[in-house]
Amino acid sequence: MKTLTRHPPFCNRAFFILLSAQRALSSPWFSVYISSILIHTAHLQFSLQTHSYYSLNPTQFSMDSIFNTLTSLTTHISQPGFQAKAELAYVLTIYFFAFNLHTRFTAPVYKKTFAASSRAINEVLITHIIAGLSEVLLYHIMNCIDETVMPTKMALLLCYLQSATNMMLVKYLRRGVPAITRPSYQAGAILRPLLSTAAYLLQDAEMHRSSVKIINAFIYTRAIVWLLQHTGIQKRYRVQYAIAVPSAAIVSMFEGGVSTSASRIIAYLSYMALIAITSRHVTKQLESR
Repeated sequence: MKTLTRHPPFCNRAFFILLSAQRALSSPWFSVYISSILIHTAHLQFSLQTHSYYSLNPTQFSMDSIFNTLTSLTTHISQPGFQAKAELAYVLTIYFFAFNLHTRFTAPVYKKTFAASSRAINEVLITHIIAGLSEVLLYHIMNCIDETVMPTKMALLLCYLQSATNMMLVKYLRRGVPAITRPSYQAGAILRPLLSTAAYLLQDAEMHRSSVKIINAFIYTRAIVWLLQHTGIQKRYRVQYAIAVPSAAIVSMFEGGVSTSASRIIAYLSYMALIAITSRHVTKQLESR
């Protein structure tokens, strides 16, 4: 007779909240609502800039008016405030599509898999998701308020929480080629706290941004797997996933800043190689006993 696994109330409630939020985000009405807000905001801000010109020339429609309109639009787009809002819209969009096209199908599978391994692992998964999303949203919302986002204690705490739960979840990872995917995740989980700690101590905004952007590797992993599947470059899913994880980490580091990405990529690949070599050596030592 099959026994049912009972989970702590916190786990069930939190998972229900996540699924409810995911259903709301997956609704087409939500995308229409968000799009209408973004379009209305952009139109309002652009209208305020061009109102003075058109109020003086209500009936004039010439090449000069078109040129002035394009100049005003270009000036508006080049403003830091607009770039921050556009980046927030981009982040909301990619996470919306990721949850809509991927997580809505995999979340129940993860729940069953982790439930078979441990009761507490469900709470770890939920904490990992909430911590990562909170850190990303906190950064981009603050970036809309102020052009320079300095690291805070809250951001540092969320980074520690997301990285710690990442290390715990890797233990149960069965996807891809474990000899590659596990060191890939572990290297990121080690690098991010180091970056965030250094950013907080030095109050370095650029380093803080680099650490936050690494979280987007979650999105780019799914995107790369999708590309490999639909282009036919690699047909085996486990190999696709093994290629996608480290590649997505590198892409996210470029997103954090091209000028300083080389040092982060070298550090990431070094950590990944060191972890892989150490894991292989320990496994051989245990098997020889």
